[in-house]
Amino acid sequence: MMKPWSLLLLCVLVGSSCTKTNPALCCADEANCASLGISDDHMCTDGLTCIANQCVAETCASSSDCNAQLPFCATQGLCETSCDSNSQCPGFGGSAEDAICSSGTCVQCLANSDCNGATPVCNLASDACVQCVQNSDCSLEAPVCAGNICRSCVTDSDCSSGACGDTGSCLDPSALIYVAPTGSDSGTCTQAAPCATITYAVGRATLNRSGIVLAKATYVEDVTLSSSTTSAATLQFFGGGATLMHPAVLDEVLLNATDVGFDIHDVTLIGSASGPPAVDTGTVPCSLENVTIENATTAINVANTVLTITNIQISNAGNGISLFGGATLTLDRAVIHDVRVAPISVANVGDGSVNITNLMAYNAGSSLELAGANGTIAFSTIGATTGTGSAAALDCGPSVTLDSTIVWNTTGAAISGTCQVVHSSIAGPTAVMGTANANPLFANELQGDYHLTADSPAIDQVGTGPATDFEGDARPQGSAFDIGADEYKP
Repeated sequence: MMKPWSLLLLCVLVGSSCTKTNPALCCADEANCASLGISDDHMCTDGLTCIANQCVAETCASSSDCNAQLPFCATQGLCETSCDSNSQCPGFGGSAEDAICSSGTCVQCLANSDCNGATPVCNLASDACVQCVQNSDCSLEAPVCAGNICRSCVTDSDCSSGACGDTGSCLDPSALIYVAPTGSDSGTCTQAAPCATITYAVGRATLNRSGIVLAKATYVEDVTLSSSTTSAATLQFFGGGATLMHPAVLDEVLLNATDVGFDIHDVTLIGSASGPPAVDTGTVPCSLENVTIENATTAINVANTVLTITNIQISNAGNGISLFGGATLTLDRAVIHDVRVAPISVANVGDGSVNITNLMAYNAGSSLELAGANGTIAFSTIGATTGTGSAAALDCGPSVTLDSTIVWNTTGAAISGTCQVVHSSIAGPTAVMGTANANPLFANELQGDYHLTADSPAIDQVGTGPATDFEGDARPQGSAFDIGADEYKP
């Protein structure tokens, strides 16, 4: 039998004597009871002994005979503070998963071979089995290790292949075409041996190998997507922050999709102020995501097709986005500013359908021209025009609904035309269409800062709305959704 332990209790007198005792305490003998200030009826019953002033079995057959202070039933049949073999694990009150004795403590694992199933990796920092410790422990379907759990990719940089697919899985490098200025326009453009130009890469694309990964660099070339140069119906470009710049010769569209579609991510396009458009969509559905377009006569021409845009910035252009011939534009999150003519235009009645959300447009030479369009513009902010003719900020027709949008023009009328207005703030030097001429109180419109201020009347005005604002901030921040492109963050 182990010798009884004694526990020294210090009673600090602060104006009174210490009279209460812990009823869970036990004492080993009369002298121990006296030293603790408790009666000898606190001694343990037959078959138990007082260890560390708690009653435990004199001898143990398993950890259940022990307690939290002495959790391990040692080989000599006595409760101890630490284990010395796996057979003593998990110990009193321990998890059944902690079945390995390591340095006197029961743990779950010491190596990957100790783990299996849904948690096949041993985290040596905690000696616990987890899904992953690093990205290489995860699959292509859920390739990112975050908090010891494998999750889907969100950006291309999450993937060693440089390409995150639409489903959140990393794409297989063998199914991709790679481009870097340090490469060579020969071979098949693999990750290990990339080609040097985008044009050459397009020529290597096929139906089963239609993704093009660009190294972050500047490429000076015009790119044409045509069925005469590739058998792929649509090409995906994973830009990774690359820049495509118009060459000195200005007779070609910077990115011209004649009869092949495109899906472009994370690219900056720099066109020419006196040349053709930066982007021409051709006749096949296309999409742009996280794209910046600068210095173009027209940023984008869309004719007879569908263009889907998520998060775009257009500046220092002649026109922003021009729709022709029954084109359809779906746009969410856009900043279009400092354009010499229209941020978005639909030339004639029937030329275009629009579904616009979270548009921030300001410092345009003329109106946002939607007189010939049908569709909706919602949760957007349309600021002052800069043209000498004091054009209205928005020109729209009866087939356009303006929903939860701010139109604010200090140089001319806010709106011309007769669009349908819902939950919107439309104001300028004079009130328009019977609406209140209320200043939306932007942070600094003269400096192009159209964020709302704390006192803005646009805050908390709409019951439902999109999940984010034009910058990707969550909506709502308050009790309701804010009118306009910006959701005010307290």
